[in-house]
Amino acid sequence: MKILLLFVLTSVAGGLGRIAPLLAGDMLAPGLGLLLQLVLGAALLVVAVLAAVRMGLLRHHQRGWAIIGGTLGVLMATLVSLATLSSPFASFLVPMMVGMGATLGSLIGKSAHERLDLT
Repeated sequence: MKILLLFVLTSVAGGLGRIAPLLAGDMLAPGLGLLLQLVLGAALLVVAVLAAVRMGLLRHHQRGWAIIGGTLGVLMATLVSLATLSSPFASFLVPMMVGMGATLGSLIGKSAHERLDLT
């Protein structure tokens, strides 16, 4: 159950990190929205991972791995956004990529000596 809550929390952060900059950045300059998406998406991801540690969804030693995995998810999501600018498909895929990256990163960060608890 914890892993599902982590996925949802980081996916919501990834979705918010995608929507807000695209709306604000495209009004200022055409390419600025994607740059802001990358920066704000990574910042909101860090906040979401720190909130997950605070809520007990992650342990402290998993925090860095979740941030690394989620940041790779943000990078991949930005590339998907570039490739599918006119498609509504990216609106669903991008937040899930961020959530999957953070979740997989937290699983990599689990110690081999602790019990694997996916509930």
